[in-house]
Amino acid sequence: MLPGLLALVQGKLEYQDHRGLVVFAPFGLLVGVVLIVLAIRVGRAR
Repeated sequence: MLPGLLALVQGKLEYQDHRGLVVFAPFGLLVGVVLIVLAIRVGRAR
């Protein structure tokens, strides 16, 4: 998620992740937001 955010701040729409794959930055950011929302919901359920 952080590399996606950094890429967006720099004005790039794609970046290479640690495996060398080119990732579409907004998609990575969306996945990060979904994971955070799920973590909050699971935390509240317990």
